[in-house]
Amino acid sequence: ERSIITGSYYGVLYYFRNMAEAGVALRQRQPLLDPRGRVLRHPSPRAAPVLYPTSDHRGHHLLVGGEGALKFYRFFSHSMETGGVPVFEAPTAVGEIGANLYGGSHPAPSVADWDGDGRVDLI
Repeated sequence: ERSIITGSYYGVLYYFRNMAEAGVALRQRQPLLDPRGRVLRHPSPRAAPVLYPTSDHRGHHLLVGGEGALKFYRFFSHSMETGGVPVFEAPTAVGEIGANLYGGSHPAPSVADWDGDGRVDLI
């Protein structure tokens, strides 16, 4: 699925489902939810999300940067009540102990095989 997750200046995280088989036809934005059906809001402004696959490939976890905060949102499920919007658990802080890179005060994460070991690294 080629859908989009984006963040707003105020920290709200939105999901745009691509309805097209080929090309782009985005459904109206829908806020991401937690398992209780509450709207997820990143705790700092200028949310910059990136997705990476779960180890079982049934979904994607979410890593979100922003002004001074880097948070991890564990994938929970897809909500069939809201048209397949991904559901994520509450955010947890990401530590940078012994990291090769420092995110700084406005981290904008990405994923790549940074060290060439064949595994996805969070950058």
